[in-house]
This record gives sequence, C-alpha cells and structure tokens, in this order.
Amino acid sequence: MKKSILTIAIAVFSKLLMAQCCPYVFSLTVLPAQPISSSSNVKIVTKVSTPNQGSLIYSGYTVNGQTINIKSCYWDGFATSPLLIYDTIQIGSLPNGVYSVVFTAYSSPTNQSCIKNDSNTVTTTFNVGEITSIVNNIKTDRVKIFPNPAKDKLFIENINQTTEVIVLNELGNVVSTLISDEYSIIDISSLKQGIYVLKLVNGEKIHYSKLLKYE
Repeated sequence: MKKSILTIAIAVFSKLLMAQCCPYVFSLTVLPAQPISSSSNVKIVTKVSTPNQGSLIYSGYTVNGQTINIKSCYWDGFATSPLLIYDTIQIGSLPNGVYSVVFTAYSSPTNQSCIKNDSNTVTTTFNVGEITSIVNNIKTDRVKIFPNPAKDKLFIENINQTTEVIVLNELGNVVSTLISDEYSIIDISSLKQGIYVLKLVNGEKIHYSKLLKYE
C-alpha cells in the first residue's frame, strides 16, 4: 500500500514537472516579508526542481532601477527522480519603493558549463517601506519611545490603551506582542543584540519605529 502511494506521488510530481518543464520553479520568496529601507538585508530564496537529480551550476542577479533580474542555471542530471534545490540570493538593503523580481531558471544537459536548452521565468513583487509613521494615529506626534538603543527595558509613552505593540525582527517575524496602556514598559532582555522594528497598531492606523538592542 505504501509503495503504491509513493508511486502515485512520484507520478503526480512528474506530471507537474512536465507541465512546466524544465526546470520547475516551485517558489520565489522575499525575506524579510516586509523589508525596511536601510535596515533590512533583503534576500530572495528560490525553490527549483530538476527532473533527474541535477544540481545548480550558477546563479547571479542584477538590479536595474526597481527591477531585480535573477538568472540561474541547473544541470538536468541523469537519475530518474526529481530533486528540490534551494538557493538564497543576497540582495542587501534597498531604497523605498515597489520592486519587481524576474527569476529565470535555465536547464543544461551538462554540469561543466551552462548550455541553455530550456527555461522557465516567474515574477513577483514586493514593497520596501520606511521606518516612520505611515499614517497619522496613535498620537503620532506625541509618541515617545526610550531609551533607544536599549538593553533590558523599553518605555513607550502617549499611546492609546487599545494600541497593540508588535516587535519584529529583521526578517519581519513577530518576536513579541502586547496590548499597551498609556505608559507601556516592554521587557526586551530576551532579545538578541540587533536591529528591530516596533509596530504600533490601533485599528487601521500604524506607526513604525526602529529599535537598536544591545547586550
């Protein structure tokens, strides 16, 4: 029974590859999910499958205005089963704006050099924002966040009682969340040294501030 299920799974996977052959591009992911200008190290992760246990020959990128072009070449391989290959492209910090990513994956019959015999292209877009007040709310002109840099505790003054305080790391992941009062004290002693973003949310209104944590 297990063998039959495995056989069916391989068959389905092979049909997917044939539908977009070759190589098959599974995903194109931008990290962090919400990049912040000048403080986020933008990375783009590609997930590609080669049809016959192939390998990545090379990858490279160029930035032309607000278009990021990534080109990668994959050896087809010679085995009889597909192989997933992950690759992380380090872009670095970017100015504010909406960016388009154009990823072209080429296949090659040899792994000595890239002899392009097939390709697939996928695109995605992402926005690079700024660590600032995006919309007027939460008494934006009166909000006080101190000390900054901070070591153990962070104080936030003059925010509404229903304001949600979210601490994000450089990848855009939530590391802490709380509902504030008029004078909030946040324990940041468990955070590792680095740059974080405070996201203050009250209804549809949002305020961002940069936080530097030291040990």
